[in-house]
Amino acid sequence: MGGGILNLIGSHVVDTVTFLTGAKAVRVHGLVRTFTKTTENINGIRQISAPDFCTFQMELDRGILVTATMNSHSANTSFSHEVVISGTNGYLQVRGCDLIGVRGKGQEEKLYTDNEDIKYEIPNSILPRNFIIGLYKMIAALREAFLPVTEKAGWVKEPVRLAAGFEDGLYVQAVLSAIRLSAQTKQWIKVNIMTEQPDANALLSAAVRKTAISIS
Repeated sequence: MGGGILNLIGSHVVDTVTFLTGAKAVRVHGLVRTFTKTTENINGIRQISAPDFCTFQMELDRGILVTATMNSHSANTSFSHEVVISGTNGYLQVRGCDLIGVRGKGQEEKLYTDNEDIKYEIPNSILPRNFIIGLYKMIAALREAFLPVTEKAGWVKEPVRLAAGFEDGLYVQAVLSAIRLSAQTKQWIKVNIMTEQPDANALLSAAVRKTAISIS
């Protein structure tokens, strides 16, 4: 029943890590579980198979180690997230719209806070304010990319130049596939990104073999 928390949230976590660090995962280790398999509306012979809990580690190509944990069991249907980047000189922490920094054993210092005077109304949503602002800015960037062009198939690249592209999506899917495989094998899995089109004949042969086995 869908990709669950790993696809819904984990894909953006992987993409965010790459955007912040400029590094990509070399290998991963993950644990994926479905704890809530029935609800008031889904029960009996029907069960939920989409994972609602996931934790994984990524080893990036610059020696950076990443640990991520996500679940959909938050009380009162609230949504919260926290990003911490640690180094030898201290750490940075994102809390909502604020960026907090700590150098060594010193005190916390607010390095940035979002005081943007937005001109639109934020709906009553379980998503944090910074997520809603980001969504509005994404739509505005898409509007700027297509609005100046009169041709039906044209667009301007500059407003969306930082947006994820096909290669980014291919990389994220490779990482998610490796995490799922790691959850099954309970081993570290190397991230392999597909660079060539699969052999259609090989896929056809595999399909024929499966059909032959099922018929026999």
